[in-house]
Amino acid sequence: MGFFNIVTEWKNQRFQNHMTHMKSIGKCPECNGSRITPTFRAMYTAPPLCPGCNGSGLFSDWDNQQP
Repeated sequence: MGFFNIVTEWKNQRFQNHMTHMKSIGKCPECNGSRITPTFRAMYTAPPLCPGCNGSGLFSDWDNQQP
């Protein structure tokens, strides 16, 4: 159980660092400000926009959509 706790703490700290960094630069943490869906892999004419920020790439828009 100790190893599981260490990994969980590491993942939580990594997530918090990512969120802090994205907030400081004002970019969406889901798409890293790229405006497209992070899991986009197919070849479409127009990639789907990020649902987290509605395709704006901004942290403020992402934050407004969070429950």
